[in-house]
Amino acid sequence: MRHGLLYRTLTSMVLSSFRFVTYMLIGTWGTTPYRNKRISEAAQQMKFLEELLIKTGQLNEEGRKGSEPAHTKADRKVIHAFVSQRDQRDKKDFYIYVARAWVKELERKSIRTSIKWACLNAGLFVVAMGFVHVWGSMTGILAGGFIAIVMICSLWGIYHALRGQGWQRVLMVSVHGMIFYPFLQFLLAG
Repeated sequence: MRHGLLYRTLTSMVLSSFRFVTYMLIGTWGTTPYRNKRISEAAQQMKFLEELLIKTGQLNEEGRKGSEPAHTKADRKVIHAFVSQRDQRDKKDFYIYVARAWVKELERKSIRTSIKWACLNAGLFVVAMGFVHVWGSMTGILAGGFIAIVMICSLWGIYHALRGQGWQRVLMVSVHGMIFYPFLQFLLAG
């Protein structure tokens, strides 16, 4: 069965959001009753995903790829997580193993993405300084456009930084703040 672009896009968006929520639920923030509740919620989500994949034919009961092919990259990632952990199927924490396999590279990718957004923001700062140096000031639509772009880049960079862990998370949020605040002051004063 061939699915349209809208179906594939929506599926990818939902699975990516699901993956992020799962990542946040199984994060390493100590062992508390609240953390145990989050882990059990992540296990329930993974069980729901497994049932859905079995129902659509993309995964079979034994934990192998089903007859129906995966339609998106997000589908392939979740199917791969189940297939790679099928030898853990008899264990009590099977769904937690699958969840950890599914989200394992999100932390590293998020920090890299945050660094790219910080570099883009710093580059915009240099371009804005060049405009002010050449024209003496920046007002109107140009200044408003720069402010909007910088806010979007900073918020997107902070979002990705918050998906990281430990000192890298704190460092990248600080870097985005240290780029955003002076840039905003520069644009509003210039």
